[in-house]
Amino acid sequence: MRGSATIEMAVLMPIMMLLILLLIYMALYLYDRSVLYGDAYLAALRASGKPETGSEELYAEADAVFTLLQEGQLIALPAVARELNVDADGVRIRYNGEVIVPVMETSIIFERWKSYAFSGEAYAQRHRPVTFIRRCRVLERLLQEEDYGEEYD
Repeated sequence: MRGSATIEMAVLMPIMMLLILLLIYMALYLYDRSVLYGDAYLAALRASGKPETGSEELYAEADAVFTLLQEGQLIALPAVARELNVDADGVRIRYNGEVIVPVMETSIIFERWKSYAFSGEAYAQRHRPVTFIRRCRVLERLLQEEDYGEEYD
């Protein structure tokens, strides 16, 4: 009976350390995913706020902003592949990649769980302030015409 606690701890301690390391790595992974989504949305939003520029210029600006925003921020995720789509309606940024869990990478037992794919998408509708104001004025005019046509008691 003497020394049984030492033997139990010798068996349990590596398992507990593995679980703690995996939890820490999962927290870093979730942090990186949220940073990527925020950066992608911010880059799409910044590019969508310039209606007078062409699609190629918006594409270059969104790509530069996205690259600049994520520079030095990602901890657990390796290189991220991105796809930008700029059209008349908005700016869409899709990103994807694969994360390799360091602890699982070297183990034969956990071969199945050594990597996870991640992907995400951010979209921002293009703003056209002049068109919006014109539509508001047309709507206001229509509402005024409707109000004047009704009889009030």
